[in-house]
Amino acid sequence: MFSILFLNIKNGGPVIYPLLGCSLISVALILERLIVHLRYPRIKAELRTQQYRNRQVHTLAAVNRGLLAGLQLLSRYRAYPKSVREEVLSIWLLDERRKLLAHTRWLILLGTLAPLLGLLGTVLGILVMFQDVSQHTGPVTPALLAAGMWQAMLTTALGIIIAIPALVAGHGLNIWTSHRMEIMSAVLNECDLFEETALIDSSSLFDDSRDVLAKAIDKVQPAGIQQAPADAVVNRATSQSEFSPDLTQGQRA
Repeated sequence: MFSILFLNIKNGGPVIYPLLGCSLISVALILERLIVHLRYPRIKAELRTQQYRNRQVHTLAAVNRGLLAGLQLLSRYRAYPKSVREEVLSIWLLDERRKLLAHTRWLILLGTLAPLLGLLGTVLGILVMFQDVSQHTGPVTPALLAAGMWQAMLTTALGIIIAIPALVAGHGLNIWTSHRMEIMSAVLNECDLFEETALIDSSSLFDDSRDVLAKAIDKVQPAGIQQAPADAVVNRATSQSEFSPDLTQGQRA
């Protein structure tokens, strides 16, 4: 069936050339997008999450794509507030989505355009057929109608043949990309939550250390000697020590 179509492609009329152009562009875009997606790093969600919790992400070689790149970015911004980290990760995810979905809209456009071109060829083929009939003075035979019908049916078939793989590839790549983005977003949110809980734990440890130090100062103060209150001593000691925002960032690091 397909061999008959391609052997008689010269009978498709003027619309056949735009259809062939759409076909070539669609094949090139599908192959290019498949290469990009197949070369994209595998997610490995559980492994990357464990590596981040063990602080091994920053020791790995820097990459520009994939989940590991997002985790390395989060590791560099872990000392920043949660709102800043979320904004940075959101921008990074949008950029990754844009790279993976590049040119897919063109595929969908070609898949929509090809059947319309085929329909145009069908109308032109019918017009050719009626023109041949009007100029013929003898009896109407099937051979007289064949040329117009060939053009009408051939362009319709080619338009549908081009549209189906283009639309399937365009929407399929969109679904594939959305699935990847959902997994990477979940892993990044989990690691961001890990950073937030680590900050809370370090703050609780700091408060406990203050309480222990205050009790120790109360015990060692000699009776009858007027000294500064224990809380003031603790505040003065902690303000002069490394228990500052820099230490908090260091603990978080």
